[in-house]
Amino acid sequence: MSEPTALLCVCCPVLRPKGRPRRPNTPQVCDGCRERLSGDLSGLPETYALVDADPVRGTSEIRSREYESRPPLNIAALSLLGRGSVIPSTDGRHWPQDQLGTVPPLDLLGWWVEDWITTRAMREQMPAMVMTTVTTWLSLRLDWACDQHLAIDEFAQDVRQLASQLRPFAGKDGGTRVGNCPRAYGDDRCNTPLYVDPYVNEIRCTRCKQTWRRQDGEWMHLRAQQLAAGVEAA
Repeated sequence: MSEPTALLCVCCPVLRPKGRPRRPNTPQVCDGCRERLSGDLSGLPETYALVDADPVRGTSEIRSREYESRPPLNIAALSLLGRGSVIPSTDGRHWPQDQLGTVPPLDLLGWWVEDWITTRAMREQMPAMVMTTVTTWLSLRLDWACDQHLAIDEFAQDVRQLASQLRPFAGKDGGTRVGNCPRAYGDDRCNTPLYVDPYVNEIRCTRCKQTWRRQDGEWMHLRAQQLAAGVEAA
């Protein structure tokens, strides 16, 4: 008689797609993915606060020369700060599907708040649609969702995409990609994308804060550390 297949974490394919899924200590989600999801969720207010629709102040658009025309507003920022239109959704969600690309973060997170309230079948009121308030509300119920919500992997994917969309406004994606962070973090590897700015003498992981300094010769050893850890190398 063959042994039953081990229960694997449902979020590993989303949060660590290049790694083998781990077996969770508690139902559905392993400790490493819980920690990463919690960190991504709690970090959204800081980066969202840096989104600026003015192309002169915003960090995601290069300032135009005087003789060049430039849009009056940063279109990428407007798509994140704006509210959806009234065209009905095609997949059951309340946010609209007529936009070309980005669903506003507050619309997306607000849908998850409504979904969790309905799923929990508890008398809870919608929080104020402010990024800090919404993410705090979701964070306080994250353990429940990791244990019981059947679509926790979809939530993890949405939060991961939001973090990726907002990160450039914080200036965290500047420079050239040099692989992923090889540092041990929790029960796995940090595996966060690393970038190098040619005008800065260090490479710093935005998640675990590990730093490699060029003047100390640490850049030369980074690739060997990545290969040894089994993460993406430069």
